[in-house]
Amino acid sequence: MEITIKIPENLREITLGQYQKYLKMEKENKDETFIAQKMIEIFCQTRLDYVMKMRWKDVQDITVDLANMFEADQNLKKQFTMNSTTYGFIPNLDEISFGEFVDLDGCLQDWQEMHKAMQILYRPVEISVRGKYNIKQYDGVLDDSMKDMPLEYALGAVFFLLSLGKELSAIMMDYLQRGVLKEHTLLKQGLAENGVGIHHFTRQLKEMLQDLNISQNLGYTKS
Repeated sequence: MEITIKIPENLREITLGQYQKYLKMEKENKDETFIAQKMIEIFCQTRLDYVMKMRWKDVQDITVDLANMFEADQNLKKQFTMNSTTYGFIPNLDEISFGEFVDLDGCLQDWQEMHKAMQILYRPVEISVRGKYNIKQYDGVLDDSMKDMPLEYALGAVFFLLSLGKELSAIMMDYLQRGVLKEHTLLKQGLAENGVGIHHFTRQLKEMLQDLNISQNLGYTKS
């Protein structure tokens, strides 16, 4: 049996929603074997029962590939296109409205609300001339649309806010440093620790596959 798995090559091929789903799952589970299986299921958009039929070595390789993508910090990208709409980062953070500030401050406290923060920071570009642009006025309506945005841009925005020379707000920066960024850092550490390159995990996974009587000749093909 041949299983086809499409492995993301970079963080542009992983959505913010997938990342949030993984973080929630990883926070609620301590079993390293299950976490690694779910990592492949979520980021490769495949079924868990397919993951269970893969060779343990292939699971190892995919997990390591995925973990490596989270190693580098991301830079701010001011614009990106999603579903034929171009979104632009707030051109001047010094001029954000009180409503934007209050909503942004609340959403940045929790990765599960980060899609709403991104909807405040990135809005549809209305006018663009010679590298300068205006974005849609903030209307306070937040939904789940930014769950589909590429993770690369979301992480770039988070790291940009953290590295600002002047603070938007002491509270906001405190949440970034102690909460959101800490959770991301723990995820990167967790991905490395839970990666099947770790000997004890490799052994556990191999034993699990043998116990389930699944042939280790089952493989996958990158597409």
